[in-house]
Amino acid sequence: MNRQQSSATKRTHKLQPQTTVLWIAAMRGYLERYSPSGVSVVDTPDKALHLHEDRASVTALNFKLRTGMSAAVRPYYTFQ
Repeated sequence: MNRQQSSATKRTHKLQPQTTVLWIAAMRGYLERYSPSGVSVVDTPDKALHLHEDRASVTALNFKLRTGMSAAVRPYYTFQ
């Protein structure tokens, strides 16, 4: 295999960031709003706060530290 063939096989495809929502089990809902003044949840992920995967992980950790409640990062799929 020559260099040209080798570089062609090493091409990668960058994936689009995954859109996610945060599930708050203690409140039985999806996070809609989170601020120093309070937290609100909704019953459907369509109305929830949509975050990219990396931002959702940071928000979930911050939420846990500030409220003591766990937040699960769940994928959100849109069907078009």
